[in-house]
Amino acid sequence: MRLPKHEWPNTDGSRGILLFAQLMSEMLTPTTFESFRVYSLDTNSRIFEALELLHDVRQERIPRQVLEPIVEELKWSLKKDPAARNLAGGEIESLLTLLGTSFSLEDFTSHLRLIQKLVGGHYKKTIEHLLLELFDKPDKRMDFRKLVGFYCCHLINLGYDRNHVREVVDYSFFLPRSAHGQKDTREIFELLRS
Repeated sequence: MRLPKHEWPNTDGSRGILLFAQLMSEMLTPTTFESFRVYSLDTNSRIFEALELLHDVRQERIPRQVLEPIVEELKWSLKKDPAARNLAGGEIESLLTLLGTSFSLEDFTSHLRLIQKLVGGHYKKTIEHLLLELFDKPDKRMDFRKLVGFYCCHLINLGYDRNHVREVVDYSFFLPRSAHGQKDTREIFELLRS
């Protein structure tokens, strides 16, 4: 058997890059088993949804009980999302404490608005930075997988088409090198911006 001319390097970093590409492709494929699919809403979208719903509850258009599932989803997202916690950890902890009590709608709204401001403008850059910190650390693969999930979800919620993102990943990682030249992870983030 002849060895391939360009073999994938056997390093932690190269295995991390390959894992990134495989996870992105898997999470964005429509036929992927549901538990491995990318989330529908990212943390920013959940905050926006909660603020819209809070407005309707305060205007007495809908009953306060409608908030319960939204609060649970938001708590899950804020606890699990490493980028959001990196950007607004103290405020997130304060909100989670507040949500454990019988809170006022005004307090809930003000916490969410502050978190939205702290997280919103820097989220994508932060999650990309966290991905770059973990891609070559084999002992952090579960954290890496979680980050890739939040990253895919964020890209879709920014308005990127799921198929476009998957095509960029496939083009960059899974087509023969002669078709496009080899790219590193930073270049992939730049491609996704275009």
